[in-house]
Amino acid sequence: MKAHPRRQDTDRGLKFWDTHIAFEMLKEDFDRIEKGLLDPTTPKPLWESRNSYKEFPLSVFRNHYFQELRKRKESSFWRHKMKLVARKEHLAEVDKLYDEWLWNDIDGDELVKKWNENLEVNTKEENKKANSDLNRVHNKQEFWRSSRSRN
Repeated sequence: MKAHPRRQDTDRGLKFWDTHIAFEMLKEDFDRIEKGLLDPTTPKPLWESRNSYKEFPLSVFRNHYFQELRKRKESSFWRHKMKLVARKEHLAEVDKLYDEWLWNDIDGDELVKKWNENLEVNTKEENKKANSDLNRVHNKQEFWRSSRSRN
């Protein structure tokens, strides 16, 4: 920015809106309208009410007026939309982390061996030992289902 500083005026010979005092004044006027201290009005009477607004043609001021009006009306929609997108991304990440957590400490080959041994084992005690990994997976799945159903 130091090598190419911004000019004072636009190509149309107007001041830049975002650095002009009228920019802040318009925001303040909208705040006063929302609080009920100023009657809602159209752009022309508001443009005529302040000299700083008159430094811009009415058509330019009208565009900035409606832009500010749109911004204030639509901000709640965009905030809600942002929260929906964030929630969707969060749930996708939670599902991914859940899958990693569920299968992280279980070796598939070892589990198959235990299941095959389970077919040969006849005593209840040995069956419980062989099924411990299977029960752990089942318990994690039940925990996950119950926590998801509460939401």
